[in-house]
Amino acid sequence: MNASLGDHFEQECDEETYSFVVSEVRPVTARDDLVAVLAELMDRNKSDPNVTADLLRAAGWEVALAPLRAGRISVRRGDFGEVLAAESAESLDGLIVPVRKLRYQIDPNQTLPGNDVVALVLSDDGEIGDMEFIESKYRTKPGLDIAVEAHEQLTDDRNAGYATTINFIAHRLRELHPELYELFIDFLQARGARDARHTVALCFDESEWDERVLERLGELDEHLPTLWVRTFPLDQAVALIDEVYERLKWDVVDDD
Repeated sequence: MNASLGDHFEQECDEETYSFVVSEVRPVTARDDLVAVLAELMDRNKSDPNVTADLLRAAGWEVALAPLRAGRISVRRGDFGEVLAAESAESLDGLIVPVRKLRYQIDPNQTLPGNDVVALVLSDDGEIGDMEFIESKYRTKPGLDIAVEAHEQLTDDRNAGYATTINFIAHRLRELHPELYELFIDFLQARGARDARHTVALCFDESEWDERVLERLGELDEHLPTLWVRTFPLDQAVALIDEVYERLKWDVVDDD
């Protein structure tokens, strides 16, 4: 299977109610099939499937699957929201996420540098036309200030010039995608990232949603440029995520 989030979720956008776009993304696939799809998305965000396939062919399954065997990997439910945010940027928005930060996470509670997800906008001529910085949050029952807090994190990073995030991404691009690295440096020299696109991604149990989360964000005096709020309301979120992790034989770290 080569799962695409866009084949199993649908998006509805509201561009009128607030000064930012609200994108609601809901699954449209039956639960059993959805678990299989989400397990594949989680798996490939934790390890490069091409590397796994190469190692399987060259060195056998014990080497290829060493980091992913039962009892060898623990994940947070918050990682689930980060994966949905990254996959939506690619599948729904047509962006590319060249660095999957979860692949660099050694400890499940390790906080990696900078924003959760960085996506690149490629122009028709193959140049980098823009960047998108995404801050994701998972809460089974989201607090009323969850969107404001994510917005504040993005704002703080923007005020600092996204220095930590850009440094991390640049080093990984140099290692993984040398040609894209050169385009990335050219983009920074020509324009910089200060006026980039921004997304607050919120994943939660749909029964616990409160519209005041968006209202409080809307009440801020100033918003980041080109701001989207992308929501992922999930039916019985905890059970769904645990089913996905159980399918992968991963241990759950409670972070909610």
